[in-house]
Amino acid sequence: MTTRSTLSPARLLDSLRRWRWRLILRWGVAALCFGLGVLIAGVAWLSRDLPSTTRLQMITQSLKTQVLDLNGDVYGSYGIENRVAIPLDEMPRDLINAVLSVEDRRFYEHWGLDILRWPKVLLTDIKIRLRSRSAPLQGASTLTQQLARDLFLTKDQRIERKLKEMILTLKIERAYSKDEILTMYLNQVYFGAGAYGVEAISRTLFDKPTSELDLVQCALVAGMPKNPWAYNPLRFPERATQRRNLALAMMADNGCVDPAALDSLQALPLEVEEHKPERRSGSYYLEYVRQYLEDRYGSDRLYRDGLTVETTIDPRAQRVAEEEMEKYVRYLEERMRYEHTYANVSARIDSGEVVPAAEQYLQSSVLVLEPETGAIRAMVGGRDFTQSEFNRATQAPRQPGSAFKLFVYLAALENGFAPSDKIMDTPVSIDIPGQSKPYKPKNHSGKFLGEITLREALNKSINIPAVKLVDRLGTVTVIDYARRLGIDSPLPPVISLALGSVEVNLLELTGAYATVAAGGVRSEPFAVRRVVDRWGQVLEEHQPERHEVIDPRSDYLITSMLETVISQGTGIRARSLGFRHPAAGKTGTTDYNFDAWFLGFTKQYACGVWVGFDEKKSMGRWMEGSHAALPIWTEVMKRLHEDLPSLPFEAPEGIVKVAVCTESGLLPTRYCPNTVQEVFIEGQEPSRLCDRHSPGESALMGAGLDFRELDLRSQEEDLPAP
Repeated sequence: MTTRSTLSPARLLDSLRRWRWRLILRWGVAALCFGLGVLIAGVAWLSRDLPSTTRLQMITQSLKTQVLDLNGDVYGSYGIENRVAIPLDEMPRDLINAVLSVEDRRFYEHWGLDILRWPKVLLTDIKIRLRSRSAPLQGASTLTQQLARDLFLTKDQRIERKLKEMILTLKIERAYSKDEILTMYLNQVYFGAGAYGVEAISRTLFDKPTSELDLVQCALVAGMPKNPWAYNPLRFPERATQRRNLALAMMADNGCVDPAALDSLQALPLEVEEHKPERRSGSYYLEYVRQYLEDRYGSDRLYRDGLTVETTIDPRAQRVAEEEMEKYVRYLEERMRYEHTYANVSARIDSGEVVPAAEQYLQSSVLVLEPETGAIRAMVGGRDFTQSEFNRATQAPRQPGSAFKLFVYLAALENGFAPSDKIMDTPVSIDIPGQSKPYKPKNHSGKFLGEITLREALNKSINIPAVKLVDRLGTVTVIDYARRLGIDSPLPPVISLALGSVEVNLLELTGAYATVAAGGVRSEPFAVRRVVDRWGQVLEEHQPERHEVIDPRSDYLITSMLETVISQGTGIRARSLGFRHPAAGKTGTTDYNFDAWFLGFTKQYACGVWVGFDEKKSMGRWMEGSHAALPIWTEVMKRLHEDLPSLPFEAPEGIVKVAVCTESGLLPTRYCPNTVQEVFIEGQEPSRLCDRHSPGESALMGAGLDFRELDLRSQEEDLPAP
């Protein structure tokens, strides 16, 4: 017999209730798991193109590369954004208080998202929207959110972007401390007027570092990031004043300003002024350094990584070179009455006219080196970088004319010749393999002087002796000495290189003369001393490599000969213009006065000057190196040596000074009418007595008769006209 169990209505109802709650619980857990899954998937999907935690821990702001001059002062910069990063301890407390009062009062209390602030902001935004649909809404973004947006996101208002911002904010808060985040924010945010970060805006508005800002200035700066364009005090001073005063009021409300002083602080004027770099000096030098850095480190690192580049430029030397070059070239334009001058071409460009490339004005370039190290102290690549970035000191290959004779005579001295050795300045005809006509060079004057010394030939820049020396020494030998002294340009082995028919640039030619100034020790010209990254790590440091490339004794002989050029020869105008320091140098002029050069040096400086048109055309009569380039060199060197001691070129060991007959170059007798002290490498001085003068001949010469000179004149009269 079985019995049927029955449930009372109460028990049944209780069972149904338990079943319902279990169902609700199960569905709740399932929904929660589903929601968490969706949330995780959503976060993962939103994070797919966000930076990783590792990358966040290596956040680097885009900083300008700073270029320092010889004195350690900022001379220029390269960068996409005008930003200079500074540490938090260099920012005044008033600035930090102002920024936190205006932007994020609970910055040190929240964990990136200020949730407690959201309801208040939401209600405020609803009220604003009810009043006007076009009015700007308030934001609840913390400083960390703003930093995340500035570094990695855009500023659009889409929900997707806001969610990404929140995720990224939480990541940044986990990767960095609050002080680190605040430092990054103050160095990153755009303040307006082209300035990124507090240091840049401080320099732009007040021309002083952030550390020197007062309370009112800090309030002005703190109010600008909200709307950098609208609150720019340089454009909208009244609006900026209102925003500054609001920032002061918010600081008072936050306990950072004494409320009793608020009215007096808000009544103060802005006192701002846009401060831009005063100079555009050294543009060609800065571009030369920029190209070097970009080749070595790449453009991204150059413009964004905040490198510090210590250079060799002397701002005073640079300014002197630019001023003296421009002053004299303007004088030449007026004197020569050129149709196109810098003044009239610039006026046409300023008026909006497109000036044809053929309508060129006179150009020039100047280079100043330190002989002992090769440091470039000044570089002028042209008259106006804004009109032409072409650097005529480094990029313009031009024929050096007689300035190339340095290498010819140096090769001769290194191969047994002495300054007093005789050479015939007479017509010469040299057969050139492969050419139907022989090479017949001429002197610039069209005359021939007969027998002369090497010193006199260089002193007067006579062509024929230089050609004969190259013919005797061989072109390969001369090219070898040019290479030793730093000429890297192509040098074809042609006999005409004696007269500078090859093309070189001003930098390498000045470097060659600097090597002679340094006693025959070569130092490669350089502009960058050291490069340091934003963390202080030295990326490169120039270590001058000095190599003795010529015998110091031969170097002294060529220096002595080049001194004569300035004291007696084609460079004598330097003395008449007032330069008194011991100096050596050489003029250079090409056919038809296409190019005018002067290269010269003292113990302290080597300086090279070129003058000409970009298009190879004649500058006109009298525009030789001594008239067109030498005066610029002289005025530059005079100013550079104003406070420097007068240092002679000292003879090294192995140099002797001996009196010789000026005509024979041998030891004088009592019958020799003229003698001179000449320098020799010890062991190469003459040992024979002069055999040209006798008692009878001496008497005839005393009467003014020189039969050798008469014979020479008769030879010249038979020569065809040049």
